[in-house]
Amino acid sequence: MNVNNGKVYVGKVEDKTTDFGTFQKIGVTADDLRKLADLCANDRGWVNLDMKPTRDGGHYLQVNMYGIDTDLSLLESEPTEASNDDGNSPF
Repeated sequence: MNVNNGKVYVGKVEDKTTDFGTFQKIGVTADDLRKLADLCANDRGWVNLDMKPTRDGGHYLQVNMYGIDTDLSLLESEPTEASNDDGNSPF
């Protein structure tokens, strides 16, 4: 998980094309999933993720923090194989 300017980003999104069309594979570490459930759930128990397009045509996930009052420093995570910044996917 990455926090930048009050926005929370999580996981990796990879666009895949097959004979049946294009779809997105999403990978999120188990540690990040636990943090999302514990710290980012709304009053009804939902964690809302927004998949947004990147400038290069890919996608990324942003945690929708509307109505969530969480100390964002608790959401920072150590870099892992699944959340590194070198463009590699966990798949």
